Amino acid sequence: MRREQGWKTPGRRKRAGKARKFTCSSSEEVRKQVLAKDTKYKSMDKKSRLKAQKIVLQSIEKRKESMESTSFVESVIGHSKKAVNYILNGKVTSQVDKVNNDGKKEVEGIEHKSPKGSTNEKSEKKSIEVICYGLGSISDSPNAQYQLALILLVSESLKKSIENLGTINVYLYDPVLTLMDKDVLIEIGLKTLSINEQCKRKVEIPTLFYMPHCSRGMYNNVVWANWGHRLSGICLLGNSFSNYMEKSNLQAVKAKAEIASLLAVRQFVNEVGLHGHTFKIKGVFNDLSIHTFVLPGKVHDDSKNVNASGNKAKAATPNLLPERPAELKSNQSTGNLFEIL
Repeated sequence: MRREQGWKTPGRRKRAGKARKFTCSSSEEVRKQVLAKDTKYKSMDKKSRLKAQKIVLQSIEKRKESMESTSFVESVIGHSKKAVNYILNGKVTSQVDKVNNDGKKEVEGIEHKSPKGSTNEKSEKKSIEVICYGLGSISDSPNAQYQLALILLVSESLKKSIENLGTINVYLYDPVLTLMDKDVLIEIGLKTLSINEQCKRKVEIPTLFYMPHCSRGMYNNVVWANWGHRLSGICLLGNSFSNYMEKSNLQAVKAKAEIASLLAVRQFVNEVGLHGHTFKIKGVFNDLSIHTFVLPGKVHDDSKNVNASGNKAKAATPNLLPERPAELKSNQSTGNLFEIL
């Protein structure tokens, strides 16, 4: 795994912003809490709803204003521009959508059709998608508001500074999003995903995944779903992959299974630490890094034993992306997290 020269991996710290883990019982509890909030929100008249939305919108705007021009945010924006420029100059191909040698279709990530006019073909404009997983409830959590404010600042800066950039569609998913959260997001101009993708979204256009403080299995699923050429078309803004791969974190067999795809691709990952621990509020952005994937000339597609050129794959070498690891099932992930996210 490559890191920007001069940057050192910070020592392991006890994090205030822990990755969320849900057990089966707490998953049900979360559903009940969201339902109760939605029921209360529905019972409000229109004027009261708009007033509640306004309070949240004003709070998010204040967070944005307090973050603008800080060295941390400038660093995130600068490195995000570099990462997005890199994936825009690559190609996200459908070359990996094949069957294996036995003619059987492999289990794949969730395919998505891009909105009309959003592809890069026959157009000088280049469009990207921003997919946000696991931010939390923006009406309840100050941390979620800061995290949302950051991606808003990044998106706004990308629109202004990247030449020939077309649309930037920002989508969010979190099981704790309430009806009021969704109304506020619509007001801001963002969209919510209606289904639980389990972080297995297979990209069609260059995509920035924004996933602060998510579970390691969620990062693993993003990489797994986009195995092969698609990896060169994504960048991921989230917790440091390298920290997950430290020996101290890999004692348990389950821990290794949860990051099998991250381990398999580690030598092709370029990671830049963003010093989130310097942010004024602890636990919001600590351990934040941005990751891009620098692939070799030959890569395996996501079909077993077949490489990108359609030839039979040889054993993995330093110049060849290895075969895609087995799919991570929900019952293999700590706390059955994929049950709700």
